[in-house]
Amino acid sequence: MSGIFPKLDSQNGLRRLWGGPNFRWNLFLLALLLAECVVFGAANAKFLSLNRVFIAAVGDLPIWFISIFVTFVMITGGIDIQSCAIVGFTSIVIGVGWQAFGMNIWTAAALGVVVATLCGALSGFFVAYCGVQAMVVTLGGSFLYGGLALLVSTLSEKLFGRKVPMKYEAAINMVFFALLMGLMLFVTFNDVRKLFS
Repeated sequence: MSGIFPKLDSQNGLRRLWGGPNFRWNLFLLALLLAECVVFGAANAKFLSLNRVFIAAVGDLPIWFISIFVTFVMITGGIDIQSCAIVGFTSIVIGVGWQAFGMNIWTAAALGVVVATLCGALSGFFVAYCGVQAMVVTLGGSFLYGGLALLVSTLSEKLFGRKVPMKYEAAINMVFFALLMGLMLFVTFNDVRKLFS
C-alpha cells in the first residue's frame, strides 16, 4: 500500500490548512452558513428537520456529483461548463429513443452514452487539435447541446404527435445519471491511479 500513495507530511499539511491565505475567508463562510441555518431554523421549525435535509440532499445529488468531476477538470487547469447541457441532451435522446422509437431502455441508455461520448469527443477535438480555448468550446457547447435537446424534443413531438411524459423523463434522467456517474468514477479512478504510479 505504501508504494501506491506518496508519503504525506501531516504536520506541514495542518500548518498550511490553519495558516493558509484563505483560512479566514473559509472560516467566515462556514460561520455564515451556520448563521443561515440558525436563522432559517428559528423562522421555520421544519427547515432543520432530518426529512427535509434528506429530500434536499437527494434533489441536489446529481448537481453535486457533476460538480465533483468538473472540480477535477478545473484543478488541472481546464474548464467545463457544458456538462449539464450534455446530461440534458442525452436524457432527451434516451427519452425520445425509448418512448417515440420504442427502443429497449438499455439500448436507449447505450445510445445516450454514445451521444455523450461523441459530444465530449467533439469538444476535445476543438480544444486539442484546433487550438480553440476551452472556455469558448464549453460555452458554445452548452448552447449547442441545449439547442439540440430542444430540437430533438420538438421534432419528436411533431413527428410522433406526443411529448415524452415527465415520469419517463425523470426515470431516464436517473438511469443515464447512474451510467454517467459510473463512467466518471471509472475514469477518475484510472486517472488517480496513474497519478500515483
